[in-house]
Amino acid sequence: MGTDVELPECSIDINYSNTKPVWGDLLSLCGLTSPSWPVSIPAFGRLARLQVIQADDYFGVRVLGSGAVVIWILPVVDEEVVDHHPGPFDALRIEYDLGYHSASRAAHFSRLVAALAESSERCVARWTGTQAELPTPIDTGALSRHVENLAEATEP
Repeated sequence: MGTDVELPECSIDINYSNTKPVWGDLLSLCGLTSPSWPVSIPAFGRLARLQVIQADDYFGVRVLGSGAVVIWILPVVDEEVVDHHPGPFDALRIEYDLGYHSASRAAHFSRLVAALAESSERCVARWTGTQAELPTPIDTGALSRHVENLAEATEP
C-alpha cells in the first residue's frame, strides 16, 4: 500500500452468471496463452492493452516504474477470494489501492472494470460487499469521478 494509514476500500466485484472465467482467461489478460490452461472468455485476450501482469496467484496493474500493484484482479468463488484455484470463478474482484491514487490511475481502474464487465454476457458489477450495482454500460467517467471522491475523502 502507498501509505501506512488505513484507507477505505475501493473494490468492485464483477459477477459472471453465464460463461465464467477460468485461469486461462486471467493469463490471456496478460497476453499469455498456455495449452494447459484453455480460455472460456476469448474477449479477455483483447484486453492485454490494459497492462495487466501476473503476480503469483493474482493479477494486477503496477505503478509505472515501480513494483507496486495499484489495481488488483482477484478470482472469487462463493464470495471469497481464492488462490491456487483453476476456476471457474464466480466473480473477479477489482481492487484499487487509494494509497497510490492519481487521476490517470483512477481512469485506468474505471476502464479495466468496464472492459471486464463487458467481456461476457450477463455480467453484473457491484461494489464489493454490497448489492449496489453499477449501471450498465458502465460510465467510466462517472466511475472515475466516484473514485476521485473516495480518494479526496481520504486526504488529511
